[in-house]
Parts: sequence; structure tokens; C-alpha cells
Amino acid sequence: MQNKGKIALISVLSVLFTVSCASAELNKSAFKKNIASRVENAIKKTKPDAQIDIKPRHIELNRVVPTSVKLDNHQMDLYAVRASLQAPGRNRQSSIKMIVDQSGELEFTIKQVTSGGSLMQSAKDQINKVTIPSELGQSIYSQGSGHELVLVSDPFCPYCKKALDFFLEHKDKISDFRIVHLPYKHKKGSSVASWAMMDGAGKVDPVKLVQFAYSELDPVKADSAAERNKNIIKQFIQKFPKLKDKWGDAEQARYYLKGKYEQKLQTEARKAKSKLGVQATPGVFIDGVPVKGWAPKRYAQLLGVSEHKKLSKKEE
Repeated sequence: MQNKGKIALISVLSVLFTVSCASAELNKSAFKKNIASRVENAIKKTKPDAQIDIKPRHIELNRVVPTSVKLDNHQMDLYAVRASLQAPGRNRQSSIKMIVDQSGELEFTIKQVTSGGSLMQSAKDQINKVTIPSELGQSIYSQGSGHELVLVSDPFCPYCKKALDFFLEHKDKISDFRIVHLPYKHKKGSSVASWAMMDGAGKVDPVKLVQFAYSELDPVKADSAAERNKNIIKQFIQKFPKLKDKWGDAEQARYYLKGKYEQKLQTEARKAKSKLGVQATPGVFIDGVPVKGWAPKRYAQLLGVSEHKKLSKKEE
């Protein structure tokens, strides 16, 4: 039975291989038609009385990336597709991402048994890429060559700290490192800490400033937001005396930073959510490829480095 099953699989793959080589590119019209039918049928299964009529014209192909996979010595030509569906009568678009054959009729999910990783991850990364506005975020590190990194984070988020440590450890692989500050209201004091990082970079090495905020800064409790913010600013001034020359005392600094950065930070937070789709921190983009949350294996894969941190003598 096992041999028969293997022979059957090879026969199927042989047929698919023959079909895939028969045409030069994805049959886009067939793909749109099939997706329209699939979505309409899915809606009618859950809502039999729904009045819905989805046509191929309601589907737009945003990105098509050729890829291939080798199975049993057969090279299969496939396509990673990102499409959007604007269903009639609905304001919001739906996103569609999948791997299909050239006919646009067969969908594939092919993973390695040992690792569970996708054999077409690089193609998936290409269709998931996001264009990040150049003005979004604060640049803390740049050099001639390497990967472009954007970290959307909160200074009091523990997993953001882990992500920051990981990327600073491998900053030799990074050409441009930007942080988009996304403080959350329930993390008290993170907004003023973000203001301080944004403004203090003119006087202090941005990397040292950010490392302090993420590793040493104490989100002190206080009776009022004003007192808490002043206590956080005092910590920055104590660590980096140069900031006092620019800010004055903690009370002066609080008014100055709030007036200059409160609105700007809110605007950036909205863009991070609307344009980048980040709803929780950390949000990571390596060369535009999004990675959700603390995911060192994916970070390492995209940077081309070892995942494991080198232990210091104290850690050993």
C-alpha cells in the first residue's frame, strides 16, 4: 500500500509538473474567477439567504511573485499571490494571500516535515512586504550596507526590550535602524519616555539613549501623571547631564517635550496602526517584511544570523 501511495503521489506530481510547464505565467483571469466563486460559496454556506454576487472584477491582484518547489525531482512552478477583494455593498477590502499553480485552480501549502517551515517562505515574504514611509519613526543607527529595520515598540514592553537587544547585538547586519514609538495608555509613562528619546537624540548618542530607556528606566508610580512624567525626565537628566542644558529642570522639560511631541507621537501611532497594521508591540519590519511579536528565529532568518545570543562571562 505504501508503494502504491508513493506511485500515486508521483503520478499526481508528474501531471502537475506537466501542467505548470505548459504556460508561461499565472492565468490571472482563471484565478480571479475561482476566488470569486470560492468566496461567494463560503459566504452562502454561513448565510444561505445572503444576496451576494461576487465577480472576477471585484478582485484586484496587488502582487504576484513567481516561485517553485522541487518534489521527487520535479520542479513545480508556482505563484505567491496577494490580492484584494472589494465585495459589492461593503466598504472594507478583504486581503487574500495564497500559493497557487499556474492554472490559478490549485492552492498549495508545502512545509518541511522536520521543521514545519514553508518551502516557499521567501516568496511569501515578497508578497507580504510593506512600503514604510521614510518620515515614519526615529533613526537611531545607520551605516553603509545591510538590512533596513523598523521596530514598532513601547519602552516598557518586555518583549520590545528583548527585540531591541537582539537587533543591537546584530547591528553590523543593519544599514538603517528606525524605531516607531507606539506607547500604550495602560503603560504609564511610556509617552514621556518616547518624547525624551525623540528629542534627546540631538544631544546624546541615540543608541545609548534608547538602551537606557528600555533597560534602566524605572516607570515610577506617582499621584499624578505630571509627577510621574517629571520623575521619568529626572532619570534621563541624571543619566545624561547634557540633556539638562537643553531642557532645563524636569518641570520645564515636561512642558517643552509635551508641547513639541505629544501630537507628533499620536500621529505616528495612528500611522503605525493604519499603514503598517501594527496593533500590538513589538512589530518588526526587516527590509519591509513584517514579523509579529517576539520571534527571534524569524529575525535571525531575515538578517542571516545565528538566533542564539552569545553569552557574556557573567551569563555563563
